[in-house]
Amino acid sequence: MSAIPLSATADTHALPRLRTTVVETSILPSWRQLARRAIPQVLEASIIPAAIMLVLLEVATATVAIGGALAWIVGATLWRVATRRQVSGLSILSVARLGVRSTIAMLLGSTFVYFVQGSIGGFALAIAWLVSVAMDRPLARRFAEDFTDLEPHTLDHPRVHHALRRISLLMGVVGIAHAALGLWLLLTLTAGTYVVVNAVLSIAIPGAALAISIAWFRRTVLSV
Repeated sequence: MSAIPLSATADTHALPRLRTTVVETSILPSWRQLARRAIPQVLEASIIPAAIMLVLLEVATATVAIGGALAWIVGATLWRVATRRQVSGLSILSVARLGVRSTIAMLLGSTFVYFVQGSIGGFALAIAWLVSVAMDRPLARRFAEDFTDLEPHTLDHPRVHHALRRISLLMGVVGIAHAALGLWLLLTLTAGTYVVVNAVLSIAIPGAALAISIAWFRRTVLSV
């Protein structure tokens, strides 16, 4: 009986690592690639509207500030449509959320109404996540299409689809808890304290849920 060459044994042990590396490189984008796609969309849909509002609050009325932020997000989305660029799921959600919130606040002329609608919008978004699970069209898939180059057949894989449903369920449950906490803070804290605390929580809570979702999604895709 001939001995197995050491080099052959080493090559055999290296196959799982090689296979994982090939799958990760060819199918799933790296964390750097995800960040490169996500950062411009977050800037366009969240950070720039917030900056516009802060500036206009200093030089104009609250109504003008709210309208300025709304004008930016609507204009950016219409520009993408007119130039046949991809409209991200984040932009669609931002337009819907900020549009309803801003319109009501401007009609009533109340900044409190604007803030309380943040919680109402959070509840609405959380319900959208949960409804997408009930309809078996998980909203997480739209974000996977926005931020990755995965082929449809990969996203249609039963294990991947199941993970997208679970992620959408997680985002829905976390969203309801976050919105409820925000509403409680608004009713119990002073306006200045609320703005600071809510700003921190609005980054920390969704950020943690997103990090868990991305890790979960990556592990699932690499296992199929």
